[in-house]
Amino acid sequence: MVYLDFREHPDYKKFFTPNLELDFLMRYQGQCTPVECKATTGNAKSMSTVLKHPEKYHVASALKLGDYNVGRSDQLLTLPMYMAFLLTEV
Repeated sequence: MVYLDFREHPDYKKFFTPNLELDFLMRYQGQCTPVECKATTGNAKSMSTVLKHPEKYHVASALKLGDYNVGRSDQLLTLPMYMAFLLTEV
């Protein structure tokens, strides 16, 4: 198991909220992007919160991986889980 402590990172406070849970953060298309992985279809409540408050979290878009077809809804790109290996920094 790898444990990363982001508390020393200067942007840590920007993303830390006690009731906010994001699966991953990655750099996608030059931007910090939250990634939610769902075993079943469902809502990503924390991700919705982050996307509704761009002035606080400085996030313009998000990715959701799971048992879905490829799709886009506003700021959310939805991909099937098997396409995760295609996500690279560009």
